[in-house]
Formats: sequence, structure tokens, C-alpha cells
Amino acid sequence: MNIEISEEVYLRYKTFLYARFHAEDVGAYLHGLIEMELRRYAAPGYNVDRLTGCKTAFQLENDICEFTRGANWKDHDTFVLHYLCLDVSNMKTINDIHGLPAGDDVLKGVAAAVRLAYGDRPLYRTGGDHFVVNMGEHLFAEVKAPGGVVLKWAKVSIAGRKNSQEREFVDFAIGFHIKEGLVKAVPEGAKLKFNYAS
Repeated sequence: MNIEISEEVYLRYKTFLYARFHAEDVGAYLHGLIEMELRRYAAPGYNVDRLTGCKTAFQLENDICEFTRGANWKDHDTFVLHYLCLDVSNMKTINDIHGLPAGDDVLKGVAAAVRLAYGDRPLYRTGGDHFVVNMGEHLFAEVKAPGGVVLKWAKVSIAGRKNSQEREFVDFAIGFHIKEGLVKAVPEGAKLKFNYAS
């Protein structure tokens, strides 16, 4: 397949690639950019983490936006979202001692343990050893980590209003507070609450 690009743009981009990354293969770099965009917008086939079967971080962002948009522009219902943020505390140690295949097995095991505790609730792997569960109205359930795995966790509750004038801010805030939950997660658990419903 050929894509037409003006020679001027091609040469400027090739110069940029070499100066920035010491690379000259424009085609390979464009391939990577296309793959990244497909993941970013959770295109079919790119919305699920291949290792764990969890939804991706990009799918989490899309799901948040879809939810806060509501059924239609007249939908101004208030909501409370509950997320469980999980971090595998000793992942680096596991990888260093047992190797990456063992680390992959741990990640699959954590995903399975979360599914056991939360059933079909949306589960996301948001990067590395971080997982997020959209708990919905589901009551908190302890996740039994596979043997030797230390899980840190935080429950993040966020109240808001659908289609508010600040919807984009609220979408951003939800994502920010989920990341904050991952940072503030501790083995005994943390609880964070935020209100954007007024």
C-alpha cells in the first residue's frame, strides 16, 4: 500500500526523526503512530489488553466520557462512581527474581482474582501492574491476591452530574482521581471521596 505525502513534508519529517530519535525509517515510525492512535481511541481489537483480557486505560477514558455524557443532552442526573484501584506492590521484585514470564503470570492471576471478586464489572489494566475496577453499586469485596503477591488498593468514590457545563473537567477529574487512587493505594486500603455534583 502506498500513501502519498509531498516530498517536502517527507524530507522534513525524516530530518526531524533523525534529529530527535536517530532513526531514518519514516514508514516504521508512521506505523507506530497509527498503532498508538488505534490504542488511544480504543478501536476494535485495541480496546483489550492482550495479556490479561482486561480493558485498556484508553477504554477507561472512553467509558468515563460515554457515561458522563448520559442518554441525551437533557440528561442531568447525578451519579456516584466507585472505582477500586489496585497496584501490585512487589511486581519489580517478582520480575527481578523470577523473570518476566513469572511477572506475566502474576498479572494474569491478579486479573483472575479481581474477576472472581467482582464478576463481570468492568476491569481495566491501566498500565504495568495497575488495575482499576468500576465497582458500580457493587459493595466492596476483598481481592484475594495469588500467593506471594502484595496488593495495595484504594477505593475512589466520585459524585458528579451528567452533561454539566463542566463535563470535560469532570471527565478529566475522574481520570485524575483514579490515578491518585493508584498512587495513594496502600496494603490496608485507602478511601478517597470527591464531589462534583453541585
